Order: sequence, then C-alpha cells, then structure tokens
Amino acid sequence: MYHLFDSERVLSEVKNTEFSRHNDFAKLLLLYIEDFFNLEPDSLALDVRGKVKASIEVLRLLSKKELHLFYIVFPPGEEGEKIFSILECVGRLRFTQCSFLVGRIELKKPKVSFFDCEFISNYDVLDMNLRKDKAYDDCLYQRCVFRGNVSCGSDERKERLIIRHSLFSDCKFFGRVRFENAELQGYFVDGDPRYPSSLSRLKVENCIFQNGFYINSQKMAYAYLTSCVFQGKFEFKQNSVDRLIFDNCNFKKISDFYASSIRRFTLRKSIFDTFVGFEECHFGVLPGPRRRSITPEIGIGLACFIYVTFLEFASFRGARFNEGLDLEKINTIEQPNFHRVFVSFAETPRETFRMIKHALDSHGAHIEANKFFALEMKRRKHEFLRSRFTADRLIYAINHRASDFGQSYLLPVMWIFVFALSFYALCKGQQSNMLYKIYPPANEFIAAFTEVLNEIASSVIPFKQFLRTGMEFISLIFYVVFAVLIWQVIVALKRMIRR
Repeated sequence: MYHLFDSERVLSEVKNTEFSRHNDFAKLLLLYIEDFFNLEPDSLALDVRGKVKASIEVLRLLSKKELHLFYIVFPPGEEGEKIFSILECVGRLRFTQCSFLVGRIELKKPKVSFFDCEFISNYDVLDMNLRKDKAYDDCLYQRCVFRGNVSCGSDERKERLIIRHSLFSDCKFFGRVRFENAELQGYFVDGDPRYPSSLSRLKVENCIFQNGFYINSQKMAYAYLTSCVFQGKFEFKQNSVDRLIFDNCNFKKISDFYASSIRRFTLRKSIFDTFVGFEECHFGVLPGPRRRSITPEIGIGLACFIYVTFLEFASFRGARFNEGLDLEKINTIEQPNFHRVFVSFAETPRETFRMIKHALDSHGAHIEANKFFALEMKRRKHEFLRSRFTADRLIYAINHRASDFGQSYLLPVMWIFVFALSFYALCKGQQSNMLYKIYPPANEFIAAFTEVLNEIASSVIPFKQFLRTGMEFISLIFYVVFAVLIWQVIVALKRMIRR
C-alpha cells in the first residue's frame, strides 16, 4: 500500500513557489485515496475542473468515510489551492502534521480538522464544516503554527463572512492576525487554559462574536478592536500589551480584564451592558524590566475612557494608573468601585479625581476618598497657575503648603513650631529694642506707624487679653496663623479616620 513516508513520492516533498508538478501531485493524491480506502486501481480520476470523477457507488462510499492525511506538504499558488477540490468527495478529513504553502483552503462539503499542522505563507481563514472528535477540542485548527499573517473576513462591510465553528486551540501565530467584516458563531480562540494559543498582533474590525471571546496570558505588541459586538463573555486577563484600543464596541455580557498590564490604553465610544472588571490591572509604565525601555513621552501612557457607558457595575479595584487616568467623559448608572486604586497625579484631570472621590464616598470608603479629595485640590491649584493671581489661588496655595489639603498633620505641627520660634525671636527683639537699633533715624516714623497698628489690633476684643503689650498687631497676626494651623491639625487628624 502506498504511504506518505516514501521520500520518492511528491506528496511528502517540500514545494517551492516554482513547483510545476501539480498534476503529478494530484495524481499521487488520488492514488493515496485509492490505497487508503482499498479501492480498485484507477477507480478515481479527475475531470476538466480538477474534481474527482468515479462511479456512483464509489462516490457514495467516499462521502461516508474519513480520510486521514498526514505528513503531506501541499504546494503553493492558485494551482495548489485547486488541488483541495479533489478532497470534496470525502465525508470527513483529518489533516495531521501537514504543511501548507497555499494562501487559503476552500472545502465546502467535508467535515474538516487540522491537527499539529504548519501554515507557512500568509493564510486566509474560510468557513468549513467542523470534524468533531471526542479526543480533541471542537476547533478547526488545533496545535497549529501560522508563520505568516492570518486574515479572516469579507471585503464588503455589509456582507460579513460567517464562521460557524470555533477556530483556534493551542495555536501559535508568528504574524499579524486580522479579522474584518466577519461573524464568528464559535470561539475565536479556545478559552480553556490548558490549550492556550499565542499571538502578539491582533486587529479586529466590524466583527460580531456570538460566543465568548477569550485572550488570556499573552504578551502582545498591540490589539486594535473597532466596531465590534461581543455577544458572549469577554475575557482579556493577565495579558501584557503595549497598545490596546477599543473603538465603538458593544459588550453584551461580562467583561474581564483582570491583572492585565497595558502600556497605552484607549477605550472610546463603547458600551458595557453588564459587569466590567479592570481589577489589579496596570496601566501606563509596566512593572519590571520593561520599565527601562519605555520612552518618557508626556501623556503616552494616559489611560483614556472617552464616551464610554457603563450600564451596570464597573470595578477598578486594585488597579494602578501609573501615568494618569482620564474619566471625564464616561457615563455611569452605578458608582464604580475604586477601592485600593492608584492614580498618578501626572496628566490626570481634576474631574477624574472628583469622580473617584465621590464613588469612594458613596461606598463608605471615606479615608480613601480623602486622598483623592487632596489630589482634586492639587489639580485645582495647578489650574490656577495658568490664570492671573486671585484670592482663591492664594487660599489653595496656603492649604497646600500648610497641610497638603488636610492629608498631613505633621506639616501644620512643623509650621506651628516654626512660627512659635519666630514669635519668640520677635519678643526677644522687642525686649532688647533690636528693631530701633537697625536704623535709628526711622525710629520716630516706625513708632508712630506701629502705634496705630497696635491700637487697631487692640480693638479686636476676643483677642485683646492675649495680645502682648507693645506688639499687639504682630501678636494678632500670629494668633490668627496659630488658629489656622491648629485647625489644619484637627482636620488632618480627623481625615485619618473620617471626613
């Protein structure tokens, strides 16, 4: 019986782009089918269209049988693609450890599966009938390697290519994976963690995913998803991605981004119908060795949520936004969860800090909310720096210096000590007439001026009994300063417990 390990046979030889013996390959493939099913010699032949012709009995037999093809290197080019029409006569096809140099495989009738195969050229995924096997996953391509770019879809936006079955399980993609104008009724990648696929570049546009969408534990250069609808669960967990963009996407079921590290993240004009979780995610500069390779461009790692709608609960618990977060243009029905979240002050707008503060307050996390209240005030202070000097700007500056907007009780205590030393030095200077020894010709003017100020200060009745004789005005100023600083200490201590 003829078999494919025979090195003298064309079937097992490596073909290049100049391979011209497609007819020989086709004849040998017919011979292999005859031998595999123990048919009479010359039972099969090819018609002018390159399809198998045989007796009705033989064709009926083949349509009920399964053909196992292994260790075959299929030739390239359009002629190589036509060879697959020979296999349309068989009911079930199983490709094992085969190599394909063709750009596409079109098989409409047989049920097909590819196991441990290699696709060397750029490859276009088409819809096929799935050959199911209890020993393997229900995916068309299992443990396959794709050396070139992989694409799937239609050229027309209004006519999506429908893929009825799950596609990839435990596959490796060395090139770009692109889906455009397609509808997947099965899985894109098998979500079973025992059979993870590996891909680094993904671009999806105008696609519908009827089942779950699972990409987990990947190290990716980029993933762009535009105008997509995810009808099933969306998982993007424990990935490390340099660039991740969602634009005009709808998520109908639970979406989970747990523990992913994303350097540059943009989510624009998208809707989450149910729960979405960004828990324990890292945005911006990634932790670990990759930190050194990142260019220090301002705002490059700012996580942006632009016109995003959360119809149910969103959780950012434990997330870190290392280069800032922009939530100014989101819409929420329920207050998101921001417990243990870290948001860098750089590039983060004031409205984002306000929203986080309000969300934490609504969940009773007042101590955490106080931190974001301080960040909100700091951002407001920075906004004043771009405008002319006003009383508000002065008040914000004093609050910042005095107690970091109520976040530090040590700062006001330090300032109390500094001002106490200053007042003590002034009192000693008054006792020794140091002021009048500085410039004696001005003593008369200074005495008249200070006398008026001291009389005005003495008119403030609540403080009159506490004012130092001869230094009433200066004493009043220091009493006001001490009162403000003591209040800052009280506020800071109070905010350590509750605002």
